[in-house]
Amino acid sequence: MRWIFKDRVLAANEGLVELHGQWSRGYSSVILRFPQEGEYELMIRLLTGTLRVNHMSFLNMELGFGNPPRGQPAHYDLSEAGTHVLTLTIGQSFERVDQMSLVNPRWKQTTSFHYQLLRLEGKL
Repeated sequence: MRWIFKDRVLAANEGLVELHGQWSRGYSSVILRFPQEGEYELMIRLLTGTLRVNHMSFLNMELGFGNPPRGQPAHYDLSEAGTHVLTLTIGQSFERVDQMSLVNPRWKQTTSFHYQLLRLEGKL
């Protein structure tokens, strides 16, 4: 059997997401893209499981995306159920806007959460 690992890209600024465990069939991570650089607030209401949020900046064509260079934290680990608010400075490098990956770090446990993306400098 051939496994193809691919992230799902979230198309909306708000929604409910369920991520399967790393060893389960289905998506265990999603990508959240930003329309442009600026200040954003990402509100995550963690319903079940744990979630790792990775801030990724484009490095170059060979390396792809990596840790953000502007002093932003690279990772946020969310393990307690409830609402978590992350204030993000989204930049641009090599003409590509930063993005976030939201990952279920557990092997078998499902994670579910509701997210909402708000632009602090005006509406999206």
